[in-house]
Amino acid sequence: MMLTAKEREATFLSDLTALLAKHSAELDVTDDGKSYGMQSGVCEISMDSEWDSEGNQLAEYTTFRLPSFMDGD
Repeated sequence: MMLTAKEREATFLSDLTALLAKHSAELDVTDDGKSYGMQSGVCEISMDSEWDSEGNQLAEYTTFRLPSFMDGD
């Protein structure tokens, strides 16, 4: 069965949303902060700290940029 472009997009976005939810992460598309604007777009991931019910930190806050090119290989 062939998937349409819309179906592929919907599946990808669903998988990406699930991955972000799994890691309690946010994805923000922005620019590199240079004065020339969006000449170099970047994707930044941020992940909040995680704590248990007793106040013990389970995971540190982190933020990082995705590589400029990624594929499924």
